[in-house]
Amino acid sequence: MKRTLTIVLLMMMATAGIARSPFFSFGPKAALNSSKFATTVSELQSSLRPGFDVGLFFRFSIKSLYIQPEVLYSFKSSDLTEMSEQIRNRTQSFDVPVLLGYELVDLSVINLRLFVGPRLSFAAGDNLKEVGEKFGRELKAAPFCLAAQAGVGIDLFYRLTVDFRYDFTFTNAVKGFGGTLKPNALLISAGWKLL
Repeated sequence: MKRTLTIVLLMMMATAGIARSPFFSFGPKAALNSSKFATTVSELQSSLRPGFDVGLFFRFSIKSLYIQPEVLYSFKSSDLTEMSEQIRNRTQSFDVPVLLGYELVDLSVINLRLFVGPRLSFAAGDNLKEVGEKFGRELKAAPFCLAAQAGVGIDLFYRLTVDFRYDFTFTNAVKGFGGTLKPNALLISAGWKLL
């Protein structure tokens, strides 16, 4: 019995040490986003609408620096208005941000971080046919977009991670308007470190 208890205690200590590994962590994350299009089409206006992201993050740390790739399913929405005609645009995508971060403050129960990095977005669905019919245009989504993200984050009690970030797209996301439409978004996300 004494031997079993000793083994169980050793295993618990080893698991706790791995769970707080300073080099690698991963876990699920979810975000609320508010997005709209930046556009060069003069008669087209876009307004903010809420959406969400869900997926996984992976963090590789070396002292105060870290790299954090993520794999996310993203749903974004915005209201488009052209010549008093309005319709809600909805897009789904698989997003892969790769963020380079720096820990500004590293305390035992809270860490403060800054980060920046590219994001690739692969189109997974939209209602552009409906939007195009409303505006009398043939619209098509770009198969992928290149964007960047920058923001600030905090880690609480070794497990909870919260990020505030801005996402801005470099490439045209919708073809057929005669100009560019680039979705930009504000995101607030929360994740939970499983390891």
